[in-house]
Amino acid sequence: MTTPILKTLFNPEGRVNRKKYISWLALFTIFQLSFLIIESLFSGEIIESFFAILYVVSLFLIFYASIILAVKRSHDINKSGFFIILMFIPIINIYPTIVLMCQKGTSGQNDYGEDPLL
Repeated sequence: MTTPILKTLFNPEGRVNRKKYISWLALFTIFQLSFLIIESLFSGEIIESFFAILYVVSLFLIFYASIILAVKRSHDINKSGFFIILMFIPIINIYPTIVLMCQKGTSGQNDYGEDPLL
């Protein structure tokens, strides 16, 4: 049985509302910035190597979780998860970013599940 946090971050099925989407992205940003600050405070070759490996692993996990959240957010506005492919195209990526952060989700049930606000 998975926890709700793991289901939210690593299962692409379902929907995520704007508040939860932006909150998770803010949390990821704070985590990465604090990790960089902690890493910069320590010196030494072994410690720096350890933090570098840990940082790369955490960066991968956060990137994967961000993709899953973006897919769930696109489901909330009744778009396919493939909509987020636009986020990887320079300049065009502004459009899906604004849509995912600003557009209100579909009220009630849509093709991708129940309304997350209910």
